[in-house]
Amino acid sequence: MKKLNKTKNALVLMTAMLALCACGNVKQGETNSRPAAETGSSSMTEAVSETSTTEEESSSLSESNAESTPDTSKEESEQTSDDGKIVPEDVKSVSFRYYIGYNIATGDAIKDSIPCYTIEITGDDLEKFKEQLPGLTKIDKDKLSEEEEHMMSHEFWDSYELNVNDDVYMFIGKKYGMDRDHRYMFEFPAELMDIVERTAQEYNDKNVYRYLTSDKMTVTDKNGNSSEVTDPEQLKKMQSIPYYAVDLSDEDFGDETVAYVIDTHDGEQLDIFFASVLGKLHHADGTEEYVYTDNMEDYLDSIYKYTDSWRAEHGIEE
Repeated sequence: MKKLNKTKNALVLMTAMLALCACGNVKQGETNSRPAAETGSSSMTEAVSETSTTEEESSSLSESNAESTPDTSKEESEQTSDDGKIVPEDVKSVSFRYYIGYNIATGDAIKDSIPCYTIEITGDDLEKFKEQLPGLTKIDKDKLSEEEEHMMSHEFWDSYELNVNDDVYMFIGKKYGMDRDHRYMFEFPAELMDIVERTAQEYNDKNVYRYLTSDKMTVTDKNGNSSEVTDPEQLKKMQSIPYYAVDLSDEDFGDETVAYVIDTHDGEQLDIFFASVLGKLHHADGTEEYVYTDNMEDYLDSIYKYTDSWRAEHGIEE
């Protein structure tokens, strides 16, 4: 799982909740990302490298989610609809925004360093939203047991922010959603979440993600041990892990340790930072950029650090 610095994590998440705000709209096919070398911020870097979380790491989310989830205990007088409805009957437009690899609160806290994407729902997908969104109703917490309310709070994760009619904003996750302005919870339809995730994935695949494409790679760990990747499945996995550029500079990485260096034998080299989801990509033409590397370090750990063959190769006994 990704490594978290608890103190910095708490500070970043607290900052996020004080600074929740919408990033610039990006229509489908565009992003608001800037060239990697344009700017950088050391405080943002710490947040990027040490608070990264993904939905696949559900076992590590409970503690940090408890800190990052907005307060759901607003008084009933603050609710805006007597019948519990969240979205008006006449749904005209739906869009959503997100950060890759980060929930909305964390992404908003470090938005100067990572791109935010906004996509508009159209066509048949929009029709399904028009049909189902008006049926969303707030959950009456008075009818929940303390255990049920606690579980619901911990299961909520602000993976995306949905915008309906440029008026209603809501954070949504796998099972639950929360109105941004009034903070009441509701169940979010699985079919609509599937549409959001599919749409985001299709956009990422077409416009954002890049991959290591070389058929020959050599991996060197931080102790200088080098191994050529010869296993076809391992090579295929490394070629399938996406990365994307982040807006950081050398000044932000003075204290970072390189855990692995991937030499692709085509002039490219990718440095993977220790205990991080970030890396530095060296191009054949001499240019460099910092990138979000997803779970590449964890995968390399699984190959070179924990396998019996690696222990035997390096004379390490359990």
